Amino acid sequence: MEIFPCPEFISLFLDKFKVPYHIPFMSHTSTLTSKNQTTIPKAIVDALKIKPSATLCYDLEPDGSVRLTAKTASFSEMAGKFLRPLPGKTATVMEMKAAVKAAAAQRFKKQKP
Repeated sequence: MEIFPCPEFISLFLDKFKVPYHIPFMSHTSTLTSKNQTTIPKAIVDALKIKPSATLCYDLEPDGSVRLTAKTASFSEMAGKFLRPLPGKTATVMEMKAAVKAAAAQRFKKQKP
């Protein structure tokens, strides 16, 4: 039987000696098949909010660990999340330039003694 130090001891030791560390919240495992396929645990699927046919990204870190992220939205889905113009009349480029000039002139007038 192996005896491991308690997590509090490990944390205090690493903090005292300023050792960079990462203690995962929860660890999950899966088995790699002969076709290099694996089943992603349900908890990971839920955490990443991925659906079948999602694109997964595997980043190999310098320490040999792998970071798994998921591309969950397409560009067209994300485009709708950006700011939209307010309802009403849209300004033309000429109108915007005129507004900038007017604001600059007004600011210049305020600065004059």
